[in-house]
Amino acid sequence: MSELKGKVEATVQLTKSNCYYMNHGVCSLSIVEDFFIDPGERLPQNDLFYCPRLYAQMTGKNTLRPVPVVPCDCGHLQIISGHQRACISQRRSLTLPVRVDESRGERAFCAVCGGQTTMRDKEGREDAGKRILLLHARAEMDD
Repeated sequence: MSELKGKVEATVQLTKSNCYYMNHGVCSLSIVEDFFIDPGERLPQNDLFYCPRLYAQMTGKNTLRPVPVVPCDCGHLQIISGHQRACISQRRSLTLPVRVDESRGERAFCAVCGGQTTMRDKEGREDAGKRILLLHARAEMDD
């Protein structure tokens, strides 16, 4: 098994239901410094402590599964799940382990380049959660 490392552009979809920033206009990683949460307690994805706890897991001894991605002909990787981990990786300059989800095939365009329908929130703004991140990625490849 070999390893491929480098910078990649990947698309993520963050919404008010899975991102504190989308609800409050400030990232929880820039607010929370020290905290304690019972390890068994489940938090909603848009909770103030969700991303700080996820960041602690990403930098701790426990390794998380790689984030599944699909390559697109436009040159971007489409993140399937793990959008918060991708965002945290960019904000904190961490290397993000990824794996290509071969069961989904390859896509012509990612959600950003494909010109998919954009949604507007109550105030009439376009959905700002759909964006491209520049990530340091590491993929394990079968030889």
